[in-house]
Amino acid sequence: MAPSAGFRLGAAGPGGFALLVAGILGGIGGSLADSLLGATVQAGYFCPACGVPTESPVHSCGGPTYLVKGLPRINNDIVNNMATLVGALVGGLAGLLL
Repeated sequence: MAPSAGFRLGAAGPGGFALLVAGILGGIGGSLADSLLGATVQAGYFCPACGVPTESPVHSCGGPTYLVKGLPRINNDIVNNMATLVGALVGGLAGLLL
């Protein structure tokens, strides 16, 4: 029988495990950044006509909303891009240091 082609620690060479750890740290850093930025700077609106929170300045009912948290120009797409950048920086820095 042929040997398994599955994942083995160190299979990518001497730095394989360090790269794995750097990737994990980058993922955790990006996830934490997404949570922090989403809770602090991402815009959150409220529709007084429906009485529900929303992420849009105009609710799906067509009524206007008002800002209740965050910054008006920071939507979920911007938060996701910033979190991805943070995760890449954390992973890259970890890769350099490990």
